[in-house]
Amino acid sequence: MVPGLARQAGEEPLPGCRRGSPECSGARVSGETGFDPRCMVMGVAPTKWVCSKKQALHAASVACFAPTAFMKLTARALAKRDRRCYGPPRIMRCLLHHPLQPQSRLIRLQLAEKKLDADFVVERPWDRREQFLMVNPAGEVPVLIEENGLTLCGFIPTLEYLEEAYPDAAGALSLLGRTLQERAEVRRLINWFDGKFEREVTRNLLHEKIFKRFMPNAGGGPDSGAIRAGKANIGIHLQYIAWLTERRTWLAGPVLTLADLMAAAQLSAIDYLGDVPWDDHEGAKDWYARLKSRPSFRALLADNLPGAPPPPHYADLDF
Repeated sequence: MVPGLARQAGEEPLPGCRRGSPECSGARVSGETGFDPRCMVMGVAPTKWVCSKKQALHAASVACFAPTAFMKLTARALAKRDRRCYGPPRIMRCLLHHPLQPQSRLIRLQLAEKKLDADFVVERPWDRREQFLMVNPAGEVPVLIEENGLTLCGFIPTLEYLEEAYPDAAGALSLLGRTLQERAEVRRLINWFDGKFEREVTRNLLHEKIFKRFMPNAGGGPDSGAIRAGKANIGIHLQYIAWLTERRTWLAGPVLTLADLMAAAQLSAIDYLGDVPWDDHEGAKDWYARLKSRPSFRALLADNLPGAPPPPHYADLDF
């Protein structure tokens, strides 16, 4: 577990830090050197720390905004930065995400289903922040950073890792399925909604209506032809969801899986725009209503992008 750093007395703890845990006593001093990517992406500067040699060495082991320059400072020089020392609170698991990106939404749902706590940090990947690129050179979200500093880039490595690292979290079965056949079907449907649905619907609606507003060099305003295509294509996918749920309890079989969460992540992002014709597809609507009423969905329903609020029915369980 990687300890964090606290600010001056009276100031709030750093993003991702929690006070009151056993790790906050100040007795633990890491002997390793390096940097924690969570501080890097948050832009936390290693200033105003420590009053003793142990605390100085501890700060050097976890400081990360400018690790090379920071490591050159001696313990005595670090001790002069503050007259008091504070116990290091624990830094939590952290997910770098964008609220409306379906792949980020999938990981948020997966963490919630497994009841795994995390700090959620909004990242605008089109800004190409230098600190973020140092964590993920691909410049894409989601990125999950574990408490031990392990960094997972991309939603496929992240969801696979979470299933292997926490297979029985919250007492639930693996969200990848119980049998070899179920797992194959789950992966097929994940590929369907991340590939076919993404190309035919999400890029034509979410990209044109929302992301183009913020992306530099996005090629002007929304493409009306792409928007019409996205609205026409979504009906096919809703029919397919209805066909699957007529034959199965959930999309991939008798239990909830990542296939359901992937489909719901995509559709919830489109529903945020008000572009899902639920009334024309009762089968898909009934399936989505079951997912929407789950506790794991509450955080998604609370999303509200500045300047682009969702329609009234978005958070309504009786839509």
